[in-house]
Amino acid sequence: MNDQALTSDTIKRNQKILAQLFSSKGVANQNETAFYIPNSNEFLLEYTERMQSMRYHLTGFTGSTGESVMLPNGEIWIVVDGRYQVQADREVIPLGVKVVKAPTQVELITTLVDHLKKAGIKNILMVADRTSWSDYLLFQKLGLTTQTMDSKDLAPYFDLYSLPDHAPSKVVFIDPKILNENFQTRSPRVAKTSQQALFLSQGDDISWLTQCVGELSNGNRSNLLAKSLWMGDEVVVLLPPNYELSTEVKNLKNVKFIVAPLAQWSKIWGELLLEKIKNETISEFIIDQLSATLSDVLCWKSLLDSHKVQVGISISPVAKAKRLKNSQERRHLEDINLRASVAVADTLRWILAKSKNNEEIYEVDYKNYCEAQFKKQGACGQSFTTISAFGSNSSLSHYGLKGQGAKLDLTNGDVALLDAGGQFAAGFVTDLTRTLMIAPEKMRPERRAAIKRAFTLVLKAQINGESSVFPEGTAGSSIDYRVRAPMYAQGLNFKHGTGHGVGFNVHEWGGRITVWSQDTMNLGQVSSIEPGYYLDEQWGIRHENLAIVERHPNFPDFCRFAPLVFIGWQEEAIDWDLFTQDELAYFKEYQSRCQKLGTAL
Repeated sequence: MNDQALTSDTIKRNQKILAQLFSSKGVANQNETAFYIPNSNEFLLEYTERMQSMRYHLTGFTGSTGESVMLPNGEIWIVVDGRYQVQADREVIPLGVKVVKAPTQVELITTLVDHLKKAGIKNILMVADRTSWSDYLLFQKLGLTTQTMDSKDLAPYFDLYSLPDHAPSKVVFIDPKILNENFQTRSPRVAKTSQQALFLSQGDDISWLTQCVGELSNGNRSNLLAKSLWMGDEVVVLLPPNYELSTEVKNLKNVKFIVAPLAQWSKIWGELLLEKIKNETISEFIIDQLSATLSDVLCWKSLLDSHKVQVGISISPVAKAKRLKNSQERRHLEDINLRASVAVADTLRWILAKSKNNEEIYEVDYKNYCEAQFKKQGACGQSFTTISAFGSNSSLSHYGLKGQGAKLDLTNGDVALLDAGGQFAAGFVTDLTRTLMIAPEKMRPERRAAIKRAFTLVLKAQINGESSVFPEGTAGSSIDYRVRAPMYAQGLNFKHGTGHGVGFNVHEWGGRITVWSQDTMNLGQVSSIEPGYYLDEQWGIRHENLAIVERHPNFPDFCRFAPLVFIGWQEEAIDWDLFTQDELAYFKEYQSRCQKLGTAL
């Protein structure tokens, strides 16, 4: 990922440019209109490179989640939830940006619109090719009138790197022998008819369906930056010019890749689809509402307006199919999560040994050692940027390492948090988190007691989630409450979700476990369970395992979670008096399993 940074002077200059541009564009009802500042590029990536993010150009905010606008008077707001409030305060307030803090249980755009209405805003101006269709609909649902523009109108004023210029990648075919899977075996798992065309714009959906991933110039693998059209028994995938195709990909049957400039894509789509329509082989067209941009939808509606083709916008049937892992995918996930567990357990033992020898350790050392262990375990690369955080940095739930980072405090004792994941050869990824107390005997007694109490309460929350018994189809919000209950009982909480789906992407659709989630827990669904507790600017605790939903062995009408991650817990960090007998029994069984697997600390 490109980590190029803008100076504060450049960001302030960008703010002035947008304010002037906004006032000169002749926007209708300008005094009542706010400009919605996009974070993503044309592919609506969750983790957009900084220099492709207009939000970064205008606010300096480097977190992955936050909603930002410019008001008619040139004032800029950014809305964040508890995960990023401390980070936002640090990064954007010095640049004159107002931080709006959203409650954990409320979606960010809802909070944003509430504040906009109080400020007299009735309209929202959007960049159509960098705004999702679902966000566009949500703004309308919440009562704002929408207006649109295109990012090409901003190109002369902002140096928003276009994708083809700086992300060289090669498309490679995943060896079908790993899972005995390919397009021909996966497509029947997706509920669709032969006369239905499907527009896919989510990179991990396309990778899962075609069994092809992007291999970056640095050797790491990623999901494709692409958009595709599935018509009958074939898939056509469009890629920007930075991609090269391997020989295996060029020779695939029923899967065709076309490399072309983004400006030509709508013409190519039209030619491909209209040929099918003329031959009466396509009668229905579905657009994925999760990842389609506003421009995507407008493009397709324009192409299809004059033809008798029913257009539907819904959750991709590919997303629905791939969230439910079959038996061979489960076996593979068990294998790679054990590999990830070994990698992280080795890293935890390494830092504990180094600290006992009083050796100097920086956050970057922790990160680099961990990633080397993932490589030893067969990972092709990391599934996200590894979080290695010491001391006060661990109080930021999504801390971003800069330079060598903080030095481990071996004089007064410290907290070390590690959140890491790998991507493996079949395309699936892992995600897990552990927190250690370093040299607790050197901590002040009251600090040691506070950290042990928090560590144990977060562990109780973890155990509560993993030991849940529930009917299939239970909402994520119900699981979320069960996880938080031990912490609620002590007057504590954490300001982020409890879990998310994991598969071909570290944040996969479905399986969210949050206060407000209506995602259902279904057999074969993999979710993270990751409670935490953070004392701002002092220390933070987070534990995270992945678990898969399976049928309960004793209660056939119910389900349970089966852990995929097995890393032993640091027993000297536990306040045993806080455990119930059931929690202690679960803990001992888990520790015993880790001992047998060689992943105990």
